[in-house]
Amino acid sequence: MKRVVFLILIGVVIISGCDRCITSGCDRCITIDNPSLKDACYSRYAQSEKNDNFCQRVSDEKERDGCYKAVAKRKLDQSICEKITDTTMKFSCYKIIVTEKVKDDQKICEKLPKIQQDWCFGYVALLRKDLTLCDKISNQTLRVDCYDWYYVTIVKEQPDSNTCDKIVNQQQRDWCYIFIVQTKQDIIVCEKFIDQKKKEQCYDYYYRSLASSKQDLEICKKIINQTQKDWCYKEVAEIKLNLNICEEIVDTEIKDMCYAGIASIKKDPQICEKILGEEWKEICSKDSLY
Repeated sequence: MKRVVFLILIGVVIISGCDRCITSGCDRCITIDNPSLKDACYSRYAQSEKNDNFCQRVSDEKERDGCYKAVAKRKLDQSICEKITDTTMKFSCYKIIVTEKVKDDQKICEKLPKIQQDWCFGYVALLRKDLTLCDKISNQTLRVDCYDWYYVTIVKEQPDSNTCDKIVNQQQRDWCYIFIVQTKQDIIVCEKFIDQKKKEQCYDYYYRSLASSKQDLEICKKIINQTQKDWCYKEVAEIKLNLNICEEIVDTEIKDMCYAGIASIKKDPQICEKILGEEWKEICSKDSLY
């Protein structure tokens, strides 16, 4: 008899905990015939109740994954993310939870499934600016990437070419040097480039940055690459509001953008008549009126 009573109680718990649609607001979802609307109804109810059990009722897989992600975010429960079938959405779900909980939970990455821990350590290392967290990454390639991204993050706040030297990935290291050149206008950094073509590109970025800050058209003329030179002319022209400088630009689209930029600043739609491209002329006409 006791066993019967026990089973009845268990049944009541199951019904009340997992199938509350019978006595709750989600019973309206049952009456909906349209599958998409029914899925949306269950998903909204799951989120309002913060109960991922109702996500199971969603028939469409993508919609169901979205339901799990939304509930996981509301509850800040990374275990719900594991129910998501789509890999990209699952990763996004974990990332949301980690971002929200990292300040209060120092060991949040260790609580994730093993397969998710490496990216988490890397992500949190950047959030906290803590290089030691990169050391915890088991995959060597990801560990090196973590170090590189850490140094890139630091450089953005404290520009120093010596920090760039520590970056392993050549493309990121090159970007880092260019960033220093533009930020600190330090042409000496260009000497770090061994490849002559990259060194010349570095000089071009330096002269472009310097010309813009000095508002000096003559500096633009030192630039070798024509596209970079055109951009330099455009930037100086817009600063000085000088249409004659726009005339120096070779590239037609950049020249149109130059005219459009000055027209927008001066609120002079007549300048737009100088533009050849119909798309930029239309943009110019709208931007110069307000």
